[in-house]
Amino acid sequence: MASPSDRSAPSPACSRTTWSEGVDVPALVLHGTEDERAPLEDMRRMEDRMRALGKACEFVFYDGARHGFAVRTHPGFEAHAARQSFDEAKRFLATHLKGVA
Repeated sequence: MASPSDRSAPSPACSRTTWSEGVDVPALVLHGTEDERAPLEDMRRMEDRMRALGKACEFVFYDGARHGFAVRTHPGFEAHAARQSFDEAKRFLATHLKGVA
């Protein structure tokens, strides 16, 4: 099986749809439609799989954003998408962490 750091050789056992089965907490996925490391089609399949499994999940896609769009030092940084994604993350956490100490 490929190691997590070996992104050039994904393993079927590590696929995004297989990974989805083990999720047991609410999940937020913030994803750029032009992500060159995790293709949009894969993320749509992951979303479909998680929903089919009844997982609590939210997927937000940022049109034109590349991998690393929210990381200032990353070549894919995109300020507008980054701001939107941080607002989305704050909203998600406020919703799902209410009453958690």
